[in-house]
Amino acid sequence: MRYILDERYRFRGWKGASTGLYDTWKKNALFFDKEKYIMLLECDGAHEVNPKEFSKKRREIFDEFLEDKLIHPAEFGQYLQPEQE
Repeated sequence: MRYILDERYRFRGWKGASTGLYDTWKKNALFFDKEKYIMLLECDGAHEVNPKEFSKKRREIFDEFLEDKLIHPAEFGQYLQPEQE
């Protein structure tokens, strides 16, 4: 299955903080460790993601992303918008 970052978020990096998301609704940044950020980068609508193959820890993180509505299942042909990249 493919997952995608919710349209309200933008991948962003700043000097000294390269693993951030910008929330366009709340107008603030969220920062993640490298492992979590890479997981989010994989949620671009283009890559297959199989949570059943994740380790327990990675699955918990993934489920948290879903619960927090950072990501959701992608519809057919749905990819990140250019401003999100």
